[in-house]
Amino acid sequence: MRHLTKIWLAMTAMAALAILVGLAIPALADEAHGNVMAVHMDKHQIVVMDSTARAKTFELAKDCMVLINNQPAQLTDLKTGDAVSVIFERQEEMLTAHEVRCNR
Repeated sequence: MRHLTKIWLAMTAMAALAILVGLAIPALADEAHGNVMAVHMDKHQIVVMDSTARAKTFELAKDCMVLINNQPAQLTDLKTGDAVSVIFERQEEMLTAHEVRCNR
């Protein structure tokens, strides 16, 4: 019986840790707004000019969602000048996009 209690406590602790990590990851994400300057399909990148007239290059994560008018889309569907919001994660100097939203 004690063995089962220890296993249950260990599993509960692991589940709690997983929940905390899952909640912390979105907190590490940042958001940028601007207009698409370029889409580099070969590099899987998007360049966005933000409101301060600074260009930011985002590497798209493998599971990055691209949405146009709240509908799933492809990177190729984005056009120069599109207003976008990018949810991204900063790792050193690299910006990794996890979601790109465009409203037309």
